Amino acid sequence: MKRLIILLLVLNLFDAVATFIGLNLNMIEEANPMMAGLYQKDPLLFLGVKAFFSIFLLILLYYVKDIRSLLVKYISVAAVLGYGTVAVVHLFWIFHYIS
Repeated sequence: MKRLIILLLVLNLFDAVATFIGLNLNMIEEANPMMAGLYQKDPLLFLGVKAFFSIFLLILLYYVKDIRSLLVKYISVAAVLGYGTVAVVHLFWIFHYIS
């Protein structure tokens, strides 16, 4: 379970950085309406919310030694699959841009 949360943390950070760069260069649009609104309001607010999620995951890793909840596991797997898909999309536009 810890590896799953670490993977989610890494994917979230990659998504935050890639999205921030892509939005700043006008190469992509934010697909999540809530995050798009945050970015339009203030790009640093966007990054802050993404950072808060990563910090929450770090706290979870540090303080919760053994997570046995199937619900948490299924939600984590779904989040990793979602962020993994987003990471692949980010990699496509990054490689398209640099080639």
